[in-house]
Amino acid sequence: MTMSPTAGTDVDLQHYGLFDPTIQQCPWPYYAKMQSDAPVFAIPGTDFFLVTSYDLVSDISKDFRGWSNQFGNASIPVGKNLGQRLKALRDEMGGWPGVPTMLTADPPSQTRYRKLVAKAFHPKAINDLEPAIRAITTKLIDRFIERGRNGKGQIEFVSEFAVPLPVEVIARALNVPDDRLPDTNTFEYHPSFMLRGLQRLDVRFTAA
Repeated sequence: MTMSPTAGTDVDLQHYGLFDPTIQQCPWPYYAKMQSDAPVFAIPGTDFFLVTSYDLVSDISKDFRGWSNQFGNASIPVGKNLGQRLKALRDEMGGWPGVPTMLTADPPSQTRYRKLVAKAFHPKAINDLEPAIRAITTKLIDRFIERGRNGKGQIEFVSEFAVPLPVEVIARALNVPDDRLPDTNTFEYHPSFMLRGLQRLDVRFTAA
């Protein structure tokens, strides 16, 4: 997508919200404004930065000491009493302590993660997954068709297709047994849970 040199000049970055639903519908003017005025943009009220220059992104990706992948909920503005609610949920539900993942770790930890999954995501391995990807896609679309036959024509595309498709494909790539595939419903919300300031916390924990 291309934009004119003046695109984005009428938006106010001081009121930019990364997860503002209105902005999410059309973020391009904000990105254009950042590219022209603030290629390294500090998101108001957080410790996060958006970098919109290709050259800068390329440099930053090689400088994990200056620009870290590690982040936590402390970097994101959260609602009142959220910390207490989180602790109560952890105490109630149990589970292992949180650890960095490949998305939230820096080398050398990230390097070890990447080596573990490199073979599973090698181009040939992904190419060999094509039949499974087609089958998963067909299964999800068939659900839409069946719903239409039953007079329930509306779908929620993100939760019913855009999320489960890559989650199940990744599970296949990692050789998750068929009888454990339903468990993917447990972790498919994790990335957005980490990034969205824990919005609608009760819904996300219920889904998990």
